[in-house]
Parts: sequence; structure tokens; C-alpha cells
Amino acid sequence: MPAKQTQKAFDYLSKDWLSHIDMLEPLRRGTADILYAENDGVVIYERNSRACMVSMEGKEKFKSVIDVKKYRLFAVHQKNIADFIQREGEFSHMFEAWQAAYNKKEAISGDFDSIKVLSYDFAEQICENYGAMNDKTYIENLIGRGCLWGIFEKGALAGFIGEHLEGSMGLLEVLPEYRMKGYGYKLEAFLINRFLRLNETPFCQVTEGNAASLALQQKLGMDISEFKTAWIF
Repeated sequence: MPAKQTQKAFDYLSKDWLSHIDMLEPLRRGTADILYAENDGVVIYERNSRACMVSMEGKEKFKSVIDVKKYRLFAVHQKNIADFIQREGEFSHMFEAWQAAYNKKEAISGDFDSIKVLSYDFAEQICENYGAMNDKTYIENLIGRGCLWGIFEKGALAGFIGEHLEGSMGLLEVLPEYRMKGYGYKLEAFLINRFLRLNETPFCQVTEGNAASLALQQKLGMDISEFKTAWIF
């Protein structure tokens, strides 16, 4: 990517780095192509997830830059543009989420010996226990990348967490019979530490209405964005 265009993208997105952490990190990690970067907005294409990510001040400008029909997954930071994309692209699903990011250098202390990378043998169990993500092909993709981890109690899977294709933490679930033991905290702390070792910023999305997740992020020392991002698919 041209250095001038890259700098424009970082300058615009960094004005509210927390709300735009989902766009900044793919750019930093080299997994995104810049489709548009000027003083009035930035649009990128994240290659791993095939998501078009948008932060732009004007809907009319966006319409002149991007063909909505070309993409099947969007992350959009302005509600009026998100509504336009859903309507124009005839997308059936949209949800809003806050960004959460760990903006510290210190690792979180703890004993993580019971957490292991998961194999394909656990794909079915993950699908059965994570209602928001029952796409087995997607789960197996993450397993193949070594991006799903489980916490075990007496040899049994008690919970799991993963790194989504675009680089965010997610898929956090503790099985019902193992809850109230601090496993959710331990799983996310483990993954935060892994991101830090890779010199990457740990971040995730908290969907609107998920008070338990919001409380967990705050307990872990994550910063929460003021504005929400709309995911459209």
C-alpha cells in the first residue's frame, strides 16, 4: 500500500482509536487492503474474514466509493451508512457491538496450564455449545489455524475461546456445568497474554445487551468504546 494512503488511514482512524481498533489492527498486522483513505473516511478490505470495514462521514461519498453488492460481510461505524448497506444489499442480519481493547503492556497473571489448543475432534462440541456460531466450516477453519483453545477439568472440555478471522477475540463460552469457577476470566486472560506476546493489541466486540460480557471486559482491564459498530451479513 502507498505510504501516503496508509498514513491517511491511520491518521483518520486514530482520532478515535478505540472505536476503530477493529480496523487499525488488521492494518497493523498486514491483513487488510485500503480501498479508500482520505480526510473524510476510511474503507478497508480485511482479507482473512473477507469483511469490508467502513468509517466514513458521508453516506453519499460512501455510495460513490463502494459497490455494496460486491461484499457479503460489513463492519460499519456509522449508523446511517449501516442502514443503507443493509437495505441496498438486502442483508438479513445486522447487530451492533462495542469495541473493547486491552491497552496495557503488562500480562495478566494466572495459571493457564489447563488451557490447550483444540483439535478437530472438538468442532462438533463447540458448535453444539456456542449458539451464536454454529457454522462448523468456520469453526474448523479456526481450528486449522490453531486459533481455538479449550480449558479442561479432569480431562473434559469445560470452556473455549477463539480468535476470529479478522483478529478479534471471541467465541468465549463456558459449558453450563462448569460456570461460576472463573473459567471465562482465565480463558480471556490467556488469550490477552498471547496477543501481547505477539506484540498485538487484544480486542473484542461486546454485543448490545450482553451485560455479563461487558462486566468481564471491565474486570480484565479492557477499555470500552463510546460508539458501536454494526456488523452486517
